[in-house]
Amino acid sequence: MVLCNEEDIIIFGTERAGKSTLSKKINKEFGYFAFSVDKFVSTFFRAYPQLEINYTNEQTAANLAPFLGHFLSIYSSSYHGVEGNRFVIEGYFDFEKIIPIWDFYEDLGEFKREFNKHFLLIGLIYPNQTPDGLFSDIRKHDTEEDWTYNLSDDELRGHVIRGIEYSRNFYENFKQYDPIIYDVSENREQVLDKIVNDIKIIFDMI
Repeated sequence: MVLCNEEDIIIFGTERAGKSTLSKKINKEFGYFAFSVDKFVSTFFRAYPQLEINYTNEQTAANLAPFLGHFLSIYSSSYHGVEGNRFVIEGYFDFEKIIPIWDFYEDLGEFKREFNKHFLLIGLIYPNQTPDGLFSDIRKHDTEEDWTYNLSDDELRGHVIRGIEYSRNFYENFKQYDPIIYDVSENREQVLDKIVNDIKIIFDMI
């Protein structure tokens, strides 16, 4: 893995794996601006409902990909960035549809083929969770701010099953992007704290 000092950070992976919690920890520890793909979805849904970018549309990731592609390009510290202006963004990313957009940014040259030179990629998965265990854990910790809060039990169980399957295929699907992968199946808070410490080491901040 080729790393730059104090890169922008992308957190992606399984739903309800702790991406938002980790983003907040990074914001507190390093002062990074924190962005959430879920918040972008909510914003687009309220501002431009005709775009059909919402939590119930299976095409939302694909519909949002052009925006995320341009956003990551323009806000990246590698593209006319402001020194010290770093960000962490968390959520679901359709990289296959996002990366080709970077071809428009000639100043980034090798951006597409050397993705991990511009972002530190962190993947969160829970391949060893059971559907019943994960379902109970989500219901136990759900708050009104969580998108799963208003789901019916059947809807949530469907998401849980897909999330576990996604976790088990995660490395094979995303290995080309060379992410650092963490298993949060157990002791999630301790794992998230370890990630923050690992970032300090990676960025040579301790």
